[in-house]
Amino acid sequence: LLLPIWANAETVKMDGIWYGLNAQDNVAEVIKSGDDSQYRGNVIIPQKVMYNGVEYAVTEIGNEAFLECKYLTGITIPHSVANIGDEAFKGCAKLTDVYCEADKVPTTKNGVFDGVDLKHATLHVPESAIDEFKSSAPWSGFRTIKALVVIVEKDRIQVDGLWFELTHEDQTAEIVAAKDSSKYIGNIIIPDRKSTRLNSSHQVL
Repeated sequence: LLLPIWANAETVKMDGIWYGLNAQDNVAEVIKSGDDSQYRGNVIIPQKVMYNGVEYAVTEIGNEAFLECKYLTGITIPHSVANIGDEAFKGCAKLTDVYCEADKVPTTKNGVFDGVDLKHATLHVPESAIDEFKSSAPWSGFRTIKALVVIVEKDRIQVDGLWFELTHEDQTAEIVAAKDSSKYIGNIIIPDRKSTRLNSSHQVL
């Protein structure tokens, strides 16, 4: 198994999260804040990010990525993340909810949750993976491990005369009938993901 090399990764900040981008493999690693600020509140890591027209799968959380982020209260780890580095969440004293969407337990290195009060924190994972997480350190240190509740949220919006229904779970957009019962007429141009002014993470089906 060949792992991506991050030594020459480009460092960028998108939607408040810092990434190292590996252009060779088109993968991204969540990294420590590059401007001396701290991650805080509830941070949701996306499955993929788009930069300069190129899509990168978020596959790793790097060493010390959230180290000593004392005001981090929640973290969502997408199923695309397979590896979590040394001391990634060390010292996150207020971290109370970890949402891990992976069906397989991510590989972890040393001290990932050192300094986190796991006895009073909740780990949310897919129901099918609960037993595996309960038997795998450091995840087994969470006193409460419960099934992840999946809610499919849909919004209907109008862009350039077309109505779209957005599904946030799988980040897709479907063209639907006009909300005001009017009909589409004339020359209709259906946008692709790169040209649409929808959320750039939504793919038009």
